[in-house]
Amino acid sequence: MNNEKHEGYKNRETWALALHLNNDEGLYLRCREMVKGKELNRDLEQEFMDFIDELKEAHEENPKNEALKLMFDDVGSLWRVDIVEVIEDFMDKE
Repeated sequence: MNNEKHEGYKNRETWALALHLNNDEGLYLRCREMVKGKELNRDLEQEFMDFIDELKEAHEENPKNEALKLMFDDVGSLWRVDIVEVIEDFMDKE
């Protein structure tokens, strides 16, 4: 796997996470609420990562949830996700 941009994002993993968060109404609204009126900083980054971790735990507890299964299968390696880029994507929509 190379580190080239994918669909305008840093890499495929970042693009995949942003795609799923943007295409599920509940996840989209939650992400928009998290960035509303906030500055991009370490606290917001941590809040987003905690949210992704909660989703990952929900997936592990209920692997039959197709939406979460598809998201984490598509993303693959969470450690490669540029969470700042994902957050900025939601901030740009304000």
